[in-house]
Amino acid sequence: MGQNNLLKQIYALKSLPHSLLLVGSRGSEEYETVEKIAAHFDYMMYDLTELVSKDFIDEIMTSHVQTVYYVNLNNMSSANQNILLKFFEEPSEYAYVILVSENIESVLQTIITRSYILHFDKY
Repeated sequence: MGQNNLLKQIYALKSLPHSLLLVGSRGSEEYETVEKIAAHFDYMMYDLTELVSKDFIDEIMTSHVQTVYYVNLNNMSSANQNILLKFFEEPSEYAYVILVSENIESVLQTIITRSYILHFDKY
């Protein structure tokens, strides 16, 4: 695992931010890094990337299971990114979203301003 510096920064936090945006080049062990973060905080992990819908987000917001939702924003439309805004507007104490993107310019400004942002280590 090559993201030791990034993981150290996250593990040093008292708690996991409800929205974490990780930025860096594709192939930076994005999924594996999110798995490690979820395991560290003893939360379940779920890949939400292909399942973004208003109904599914509403369902997530009523869950009482501490879960990290992985979302790869690469190639995600602005419309689908807008659906994710519910995580920011009505945060659930049980839902944590970790977004990954290789290009921060393709991420909605609303998501950027409401996320804790860290960068993947370069290989």
